Amino acid sequence: MLTFSFEAHCLPAGTFTRTGTQPHRQGAAGQLVVALVGPGRCLVGGHTAPAGMLVAGAGPLAFSPQGPCRVHGLVLEGAVPAAVAAGMDAPQLWNGTHCAEAVLLLRSLAGEDTERTPALQSAQAYTLLCRLAAADASAEESLPLLVAAAVGHIQQHYAEVYGVEELAAALGVSKSHLIRSFTAATGTSPGKYLTTVRVENAKRLLAGPPLPLQAVASLCGFSGANYLCRVFKQQTGTTPAAWRRLAAPGAAVRPATGLEEQLYL
Repeated sequence: MLTFSFEAHCLPAGTFTRTGTQPHRQGAAGQLVVALVGPGRCLVGGHTAPAGMLVAGAGPLAFSPQGPCRVHGLVLEGAVPAAVAAGMDAPQLWNGTHCAEAVLLLRSLAGEDTERTPALQSAQAYTLLCRLAAADASAEESLPLLVAAAVGHIQQHYAEVYGVEELAAALGVSKSHLIRSFTAATGTSPGKYLTTVRVENAKRLLAGPPLPLQAVASLCGFSGANYLCRVFKQQTGTTPAAWRRLAAPGAAVRPATGLEEQLYL
């Protein structure tokens, strides 16, 4: 019998979303807090975290918004998070554009997926810490304000943003200026980053409770299932169906009902 206890070693103890200008603290002693900032800017442990930055620190961790700001995250507890927290002299920051998988894991764990079992939560939480440990932890990677705002907007509204022109309009700049600034700061264009975020979220949905492919496409901002398949194959080298078989073996996809088609189309 395997006597491993995931509850004792690594498990989310709670989630939080704070929007506004009021300072707040998250977590308690012996716990680890992991959060995503954006939109807005927040002071954490003496470092300014702009939109799109991942933050991790020992609880209780203080957040001081620099103007209107949203902070979305979770508190981890157990032997592994406690050991990580004990070894941190100060909070660490990561550029979310450089560790997209960690961002997606955080968003998944801080969501409201009632189908996720404690064992899966534990596995995802441990994987999140592994991704952060492998990332380049540096407070010097703060993005320019415009680029940080673009990253935050894409991460929050990837399913709704039609394209780069609409993104630029939402940020109050020209499309060409946004493309130049974003590419110079991140090494990729805002359009490619938007596509990457959409595909990564499609991967997450395909690995979860089975949904019709059209529903996955709509929830991730693709115009249709065929377009999702084409872009997914270009980005990953495989099809959504093949990815689903690997990520969720045995999952039977039920056809969409009329109500679901109205909701997703």
